Order: sequence, then structure tokens, then C-alpha cells
Amino acid sequence: MSNQILLKTVTNTKYKREPGFVAVYVNNVNFAFSPVDIQMVCGRLEATMDDTQNYINEVVSVIMTPYHAKQVLQAFQKSIEDYEDKHGEIQQPKIEQPPTKEQIVLGSASRRSKK
Repeated sequence: MSNQILLKTVTNTKYKREPGFVAVYVNNVNFAFSPVDIQMVCGRLEATMDDTQNYINEVVSVIMTPYHAKQVLQAFQKSIEDYEDKHGEIQQPKIEQPPTKEQIVLGSASRRSKK
């Protein structure tokens, strides 16, 4: 079902994509605000090959008025409700932190002492 909350006051609306339209995947969002606008900075969490440092690669910033930000919030809430009605409750994934170097050293010492 298409979510039309943002356009509820606009009639006869047609959607048109600009030639430079870009779709991006993000898994990290940070917010900032001033008295006149709210900014969403969206990015992707990416780890290095050796897992020594994670990075957020910021890919897009969306700036809007507080009024529009509130409409976006309502649209997100409605979309999530519709999604959960169809697919079931969204579960928070259990995220396990990798062991620290100290835990790895202690773990290997503990295994050696049991032999």
C-alpha cells in the first residue's frame, strides 16, 4: 500500500523522477537541527578487513523544515505499522560485540591451563 500521509493536503499529484535520481542503502542515520531545519545524515557502517576500525561512510544528507520532519516521522510510523501488519513484528537483532584482545588472550590462557 502506498503511503500518502505526506501528500494528504495535495490533490492530483503525479510523481516524476529527476534524471539524477539516486537510490542508496543506509544503515546509519544521525540527526542535527537548528531553529529552522532538521538534518538527517545517512550513511553505511563498514568495517575494515582486519576489524580494527569501523567506519560510517556518509552518503546523503536530507535537510527539511521541522514541519516536514514531523510528517516524515508520521509516514515512517504508518509504514512500519503496515509492514508489521503484513509481516509480523520487527525484532531488534541481537548484536554481539567481538571479543577484545584482552578477552582473546585470557580465553586462550584459560584453554591452555585446562590441558
